[in-house]
Amino acid sequence: MNDCIKSIDTRPLNAERYRTVLDASFAVHFRTIRTIKRYVNGLRFTLPPIAAEVDLADFTGIEMIRMFHPEIYAKMADERELLTVDALMPELLLEDDRDEMRAQRQQSWFDELTTALGVQERHALKKLLQVLFPGFAGGRMQGEGEENLETYWRRHGRVCVVDVFDKFFQLAVPSGRVSQAELDTFMAALANLDTAVGWLREARQAGNIRDLLKRTRDALMDIPEEQAATLAMAILVDTEWDRHDHGFTARPMVIACLQRQDSAGSRRSLRRRIATDGGTLLTVVEVLDRDDVDGEMVGPEEDETVRGVVMRRLEEEADEGSLWADDRWYYMLSTWDKWGGREGVRRSVMNWVTTEDGLIQFLEGERSAQASHAMGGRIRRLDSAALERWIDAGWVERRLEEMAAKGGPHAAKAAELLVLLNDDG
Repeated sequence: MNDCIKSIDTRPLNAERYRTVLDASFAVHFRTIRTIKRYVNGLRFTLPPIAAEVDLADFTGIEMIRMFHPEIYAKMADERELLTVDALMPELLLEDDRDEMRAQRQQSWFDELTTALGVQERHALKKLLQVLFPGFAGGRMQGEGEENLETYWRRHGRVCVVDVFDKFFQLAVPSGRVSQAELDTFMAALANLDTAVGWLREARQAGNIRDLLKRTRDALMDIPEEQAATLAMAILVDTEWDRHDHGFTARPMVIACLQRQDSAGSRRSLRRRIATDGGTLLTVVEVLDRDDVDGEMVGPEEDETVRGVVMRRLEEEADEGSLWADDRWYYMLSTWDKWGGREGVRRSVMNWVTTEDGLIQFLEGERSAQASHAMGGRIRRLDSAALERWIDAGWVERRLEEMAAKGGPHAAKAAELLVLLNDDG
């Protein structure tokens, strides 16, 4: 280590602190020549770019954590406010109380982070952190030099100062990001659908699902088309997406996986899998609505088109009522109609609006859809000609008149919609 350090232009070395860092925990980790060589070789790579900006003793300690406890190193990178000296509690607290509360938070964080370590490693790591971060978890706040402590530490490039801290963690994978090793493991997991679904759910819980799929998409051309197909199905089968991640991350990734299929046969095969086993109906409709599947056949008998399969699913869910429970029901109806299923759409709509609740829901959805296409996003009437695409506008008018006349919970809304339907503008 001394030979390595001498070959690099560093800040002056505080020999006493250097020895303190070494004594704190290196003996627990450096038990073989191999581990020593591994550490020193890493130091030769990581130290030179910032050697003139950081305290050398601190850097050797942080590097030990990075090399032997990479998960802890990555977590430390996100805890600048907890670890550095000017991460103070509310100013209304007395200084002693503030320091005690901070020490308690640090101890809880440390305990949670090191549950998998042995007793010796835990003890050594805590001792090292108390050397690197004075006062950590109730450790001693040792004085150094004759000036203000924080000023002294900042001048010497200590890791415990907030505006120096980040320099020690330039090799950390930021929170919400995925390392290359994790990406490689995920790519290998795409050989199995269940494993891939498990990975996606773990990434969502860890908060890095967006980065995982972004990096996977960047590398999509480097993986076999079969694995790309598995990824598409894993995304579709996993139904726990929130709307933002689904719209801006998941669905575009499925379409990219479709485009990744090298042959027409493999593309057809994946489209068929999506149509029949692709998770929620809304997701299937959204994906296939953006992909040219018209005329492709499904199954060995090839007696039904891919779109036909999805339209049959739409009709089944409309009859069951589950389609209307989805707040994107109007989009699904429109796509169904666009695909040539108007007869089925009109039949399903008529079944739904036989109830007062169903009629009100449907007309409010039609009103919103007409407004979204109107100039300025506003509409003062229900266009009966547009309504005729789905249902007999004359029947709707008569039904609204009945509901308004008899009173009840929907009378006021029925009267309002009746006015909009009869308004000539």
